[in-house]
Amino acid sequence: MKTNKVVIDTNALIYAVQKKRDLFEDLTKYLGSFEIIVLERVKEELERKAAATGKTKANAKIAMEMLDKMRIVEFEKAGKSTDDLIIDYAEENDAYVYTYDKKLKQKCNKKRLKLVRIEAFEGKGRA
Repeated sequence: MKTNKVVIDTNALIYAVQKKRDLFEDLTKYLGSFEIIVLERVKEELERKAAATGKTKANAKIAMEMLDKMRIVEFEKAGKSTDDLIIDYAEENDAYVYTYDKKLKQKCNKKRLKLVRIEAFEGKGRA
């Protein structure tokens, strides 16, 4: 069975904590076999949010604990935003993108990338 790669962004990690979703269970239902990829830049964003003040601090700290079950990947290109790095990684590695960010979803759709869609986990069908 093929192991599907899923590159995840910061807000998807925090959203999973906020909504008390088991993203591993969700992805198993959606994809079967998978590996969650966290780009080093996403990990750094999460670390900054966990160290900051505000409402996302606690959720970011909990999300940081989930990183042990994910593969951290060094994937850097000069001058690229985190979203663009996620897109490039997905393109180069035939990976799904897991995000709730509207702009990132739009960019992925324009490039015809595979998206993990929350609707599949909420009983609205697989997208």
